[in-house]
Amino acid sequence: MTPWTQRGLIAVAVLFVAAGMLFVPRLGIEVDEAIIANGIYDHGDAWYSWKFADSEVPVMLISYLGALKTWFYNFVFLFTPPRPMVLRVPMLLLAAATLWLFFELLDRTLGRRAAWIGTLLLATDTSYLLMNTADYGPVTLQFVFKLAALVMLVRFHQDGAQKKLRGHSSSSAWACGTRQCSRGYCSDW
Repeated sequence: MTPWTQRGLIAVAVLFVAAGMLFVPRLGIEVDEAIIANGIYDHGDAWYSWKFADSEVPVMLISYLGALKTWFYNFVFLFTPPRPMVLRVPMLLLAAATLWLFFELLDRTLGRRAAWIGTLLLATDTSYLLMNTADYGPVTLQFVFKLAALVMLVRFHQDGAQKKLRGHSSSSAWACGTRQCSRGYCSDW
């Protein structure tokens, strides 16, 4: 990837985050955003947890929703109290990183021109922006892991590197664990 392409992608990502920041303080906390509290605070219980000595590690928040986002925010809330800015900015930054992955996927499969067109269309799509700004459940994590898995699968197909295939498998497993994974299979895939 050329330096000009990298600078262009950084500019697109910065503009995407800037557009999302317009909505971050104005939207109320949605129920699916707040469900992570079930795995963090005592007032709510996770659907399924692992017990280690006196502590409990949430694994599933509800029957079809994993606790990966809860683990992430449990760490974040050690340093700052929960509020809309703290809930939304990390997911908005991950959504901007997803634009980079989307560009790489299109660039490797369809070419540079299609990659720029597709990435600009995705970055300016209001439903994508708002879905990731007020992250309804782990949608942003799903996008990141699924695109990472697809990019690694395409890299494996093009380069034949076994390391890329192992990366694809772990990204697929993480994407599967974020949503709709129950009884050992993923109903979302």
